[in-house]
Formats: sequence, structure tokens, C-alpha cells
Amino acid sequence: MGRFEGNLIVGDFSAFTGTAVPLRRVGPPELFPELTTRQREVLEMLSTGLADKQIAHELGISTPTVKCHTRAAVQRMEAKNRIHAVALFVRGQVECEQGF
Repeated sequence: MGRFEGNLIVGDFSAFTGTAVPLRRVGPPELFPELTTRQREVLEMLSTGLADKQIAHELGISTPTVKCHTRAAVQRMEAKNRIHAVALFVRGQVECEQGF
């Protein structure tokens, strides 16, 4: 499993990329109060370009469970699809960081 070092998840990604994956820690729950912590984690990892299988490996869950968390987040955010949900999530984080 990976571990946080600053803003990076460091782990054995040799099967996927062989490098550390940049990742911010999950934003405050106020950003999307309808999402669970795990749903926020999955969206954050999707926003860095990780595939479902990579996310499953890092979180120690199955690929179908990652898809279930993604699907639930899409529904709770009332997004059109998973790409739209990730875009809303990232946009919300950027606006939060910029103080909008």
C-alpha cells in the first residue's frame, strides 16, 4: 500500500508507472458534504489520472468497489458522468483554495 509523504502518495507503482503519484490530501467535508470520505478519496485519485485498478490497489479494495464509490459520488453530486463529477470536484477544490 502507498503512504503519504507531503503531497505525494509513495508506493510500489512499478506495475503501473514506476513513479510517485502527486496527490493532494482530500479536501474538507464542507466542500462536498454529500460525499463520504472514501468517495472523496476516489475522486481525488481519479483526478490525478489513476485507473480504477490502480485506485483499488492503493486503497486495498476491489475494482468493483471503486466503481461503486464513483457511481455513488456521481449520483450524490448530480453529475452527468464520472468525468463531470471529477471536474466538479477539482473545480470545487480550486475555488476553495483561491478563496472564492
